[in-house]
Amino acid sequence: MIFKQDFSLKKTPNKWFWSAVFLISLGGLSYMGLNPHLIEDWWWVLASYNLTMCLVAGYYIFCAVSKLKKSNKEGVIGTQFTWSFVKIIPLLVIVPVLSFYLFSFQTIQDNVDRSKHVYSNFNKKFISQVDNLYEGVQGVRNDRYNDFSKVLLQQIIGYSEFQKDPETYKNNMQVFIQGLVEKKYACSIVLTNEKEEFIAKASQNETCSLEEDEQQPMAAQQPFVAFEDEENKTYQVNMTARYLSRKATKKFMKMTAVYATDPHLLRFLGQVKNFTKFVKSVEYSFSVNTSLTQKNFLLDFSSTVLLTILSVLLIVFKMIDQLMRPMHNLSI
Repeated sequence: MIFKQDFSLKKTPNKWFWSAVFLISLGGLSYMGLNPHLIEDWWWVLASYNLTMCLVAGYYIFCAVSKLKKSNKEGVIGTQFTWSFVKIIPLLVIVPVLSFYLFSFQTIQDNVDRSKHVYSNFNKKFISQVDNLYEGVQGVRNDRYNDFSKVLLQQIIGYSEFQKDPETYKNNMQVFIQGLVEKKYACSIVLTNEKEEFIAKASQNETCSLEEDEQQPMAAQQPFVAFEDEENKTYQVNMTARYLSRKATKKFMKMTAVYATDPHLLRFLGQVKNFTKFVKSVEYSFSVNTSLTQKNFLLDFSSTVLLTILSVLLIVFKMIDQLMRPMHNLSI
């Protein structure tokens, strides 16, 4: 291969060129490893560079091996020694590099999996704490309105017990309920009896809208029903006199009160809810992006290792060429 000018490797790029090719690839891989945010957008640049140079290096290696085989068949002096030396190149180059590659590949995967596991555990605990906070604030809010509804119902029942005249009962209750609403005890109050007949009702403004009764079944064992209308910023409580007396009387009064939600409390609950959604979206995004980033980086890493092997092989071929050239000169 090296004793005839036609079979020499003079036309191939020198060893410094392939050293530079390898160092550029290794430098790019190291830089991306230190700046993971670049991997998503720039991984394909390094991968394309590596694959392109691998094809070029593979072509020169194929030509070198083909020339070496041809020279060996022609009995050119020194080619037998060169061919024997080339056979041990895999042991000297490929095996150590592949061992390093497999070890590094597994290490990277283990580190990413460990990071995912740690982040997942942290996120679960963190989200659980945020959910507990949200539920706790909701519980405080519910207790606040339910306790206030209990006091309000007690006042209404106490006033109702003084109304002995059936003819003026509903009118008096209407005036009393209207007064409570005007004093902003609630933005809407509706009183019904056990037959679902209206006793009195009053509303402060149009923003307080009651749901249909059939959508809010009042079970015998259910002391009150409370729910929030986020769109109208209201909170509704259904409570019966049974809840106060604890007696399963046949005759009882039912109150439906609607309150304007505390804007500060509502804002805080909204912030907690949005934050919880954000954390969950970040967790999903992290899982997806980490998986893609891992695959992209491992692709760059694998192509860099392949380019390293091919570059080293070409450097070895060039070194053999330089080593055997003096023997060729002596044989002329």
